[in-house]
Amino acid sequence: MSEHIPVSALAEQWEAARLRTFLARNGHETVTPEDYWAELRLGTEIAREAQSGRWCAVADLLRLGEVKFWAEVGTVLGMSETEARDGFHAWVAGQQRLYEAARVGFTAAEADDLRELAESVML
Repeated sequence: MSEHIPVSALAEQWEAARLRTFLARNGHETVTPEDYWAELRLGTEIAREAQSGRWCAVADLLRLGEVKFWAEVGTVLGMSETEARDGFHAWVAGQQRLYEAARVGFTAAEADDLRELAESVML
């Protein structure tokens, strides 16, 4: 298993690589292919890390009664309201399977509660 690197450290490394590639494009610095690969790899890792908790945030907003329309969620996540709703349901199902396999995630009752909250939100 790889070691966890804080997003702040990833962002610093990405920013440094990004600056080198930007300066190289403008003739101010020499850049290596490794800098382009680093920019691409680190940007992908940052995006993955930033998105990893999005469904947890949606679950918390649902529990607080703050989601009135799936279109709200879809807009924030950059997807359609149907994709947001279906994505959330898929995540809940995955969390329930995870609990059944490893006792991490949602119990059946917790998953059912979230499904009920999700179904109360209008498309």
